[in-house]
Amino acid sequence: KELIQMIFLLVCVFIGVILFEVPSLIRKKHWRELIVFLILLSIAFGIGGKSYTLLTGEVASVKAAVEEGSALASEKGLLIRQVVIPRPAKQLIESLL
Repeated sequence: KELIQMIFLLVCVFIGVILFEVPSLIRKKHWRELIVFLILLSIAFGIGGKSYTLLTGEVASVKAAVEEGSALASEKGLLIRQVVIPRPAKQLIESLL
């Protein structure tokens, strides 16, 4: 029963993220970002609910965003690990996509 509740919660979160992010990306005509977002979302579903997030920007901003997100995930017992890679190799990015 607990597993079903976690799966339901995960699906709800994904749907919420889709409903929040996709219309904004479509309105702004950010097609490339939309494709990347949908690819990452499908990868998250494909790896059994485990997920990772790719952020781009200045290292300090990315670190701040990771800290915020990690704090929220930790409070709920959902964080396993966090890593910020300032300049990932091209091969790493290609292997994730």
